[in-house]
Amino acid sequence: MKTVISASLILIIFLSSCKENNKFEVDVSGIEADVQYKRFEQDLFKFNIDSSEHYLDLYRNEYGEFFKLFNLQIVTLGESEDENYPENLDLYLRFWNTEDIPAVLNEEFKDFENEILPHIEEAFKHYKYYFPDKYIPELYTFFSSFGYSVVSLDSITGLGIDKYLGKKYDHFYDKSGWSNYQKRRMHKEMIPVDIMRSTGESEFL
Repeated sequence: MKTVISASLILIIFLSSCKENNKFEVDVSGIEADVQYKRFEQDLFKFNIDSSEHYLDLYRNEYGEFFKLFNLQIVTLGESEDENYPENLDLYLRFWNTEDIPAVLNEEFKDFENEILPHIEEAFKHYKYYFPDKYIPELYTFFSSFGYSVVSLDSITGLGIDKYLGKKYDHFYDKSGWSNYQKRRMHKEMIPVDIMRSTGESEFL
C-alpha cells in the first residue's frame, strides 16, 4: 500500500509543477531544490586515444559510479580497466562522430542551465514539498546511443539527452527501432516527467 500511495504522490508532484493543473497547485516558493549537474557527454566526446590514460582518469575521478554504470549497463563497453577498453571507446565515439552527434547535442542543449534545469528544479521543489527528508540526486547528462531516457543509481540520476531531441531528429529514432507512439515522448518537455518517475521508482518501488 505504501508503494502505491508513494507512486501516486510522485504523479501529483509532476502535475503540481505544471501551471495548467491549478487543482494540485501548492506553494513551493520557500523550498530550495538546487540540482547539481554535470555534462558527461561533453567530456566523453573529447576523448583522444593518444591521451587515453588522462581521459580515463578524468572520467573515473569526475564521474565515479556513473562512469561504471555507463560502461557496464548503458553502452556495455566493459570495465574501463580492461586492456581493450580505450580502443573500444574510441571506435564507439568515432562511429557517433560520423553521425555528428556531438554537434547535435551541443546545439540542442547548449542552454541546458537556463532552458531545462529550471523545470527540473521546479519538479524537485514539489518533490521536497511532499517528501522533505528525501535527497535530491546529482544529475549527469549523457549520450545513451538512443537507448536510455533516465537511469537512477543511489544518489545519482543519469539523463540520456539524446532521447529528447524531438521530431526534428526522428531519423535517429527510426534507425533505433522506436515506434511512432514512443517517439511522441522524445522531446524536452518530457524530461522533468521522466526524471520524477525514475526518482519515484528508485525511492519507493
